[in-house]
Amino acid sequence: KESGQSLPERILIRTSKGTVRLKVSAILYVSAENHALVFHMKDKSTYRTLTKRRPFREQVEELLRYDCFVFAFKAQLVNVRNIASIRGCEIIFTNRMQTVCSRPRRRELVRRFELFSKELKSACTKTGADYTKIVPDYTKIGVAEKTEHGLQ
Repeated sequence: KESGQSLPERILIRTSKGTVRLKVSAILYVSAENHALVFHMKDKSTYRTLTKRRPFREQVEELLRYDCFVFAFKAQLVNVRNIASIRGCEIIFTNRMQTVCSRPRRRELVRRFELFSKELKSACTKTGADYTKIVPDYTKIGVAEKTEHGLQ
């Protein structure tokens, strides 16, 4: 893993409409459907790649180099930088979209999410940035205040 290294600003994917450049920080999660990757974005759009008969892990290898991407299922990768909270196996993103994770993968997902939250708070403290202005107020977007794991 390339901990601490910044994400590439954009990645290129091939879709039926041609090559598309996606902003990596805007990716909520990537899932597999019929041998293709589906990128779920912050703006609630989706991008489907051309079908490839390769294992999911191989297809998302570029993203796996970064600590913010973690498996939620064997064929689903989530970006912990865009998670608002995790309740049980339910993942709630900062834009209110939701997905789930498998129980066996939940522990690692929660660990990575909590690590990212601590790093963000620490960076805010060092720079004097207001953490509450960087991280949305999740209670306003319908995320319960008493979440099992959430940014606070």
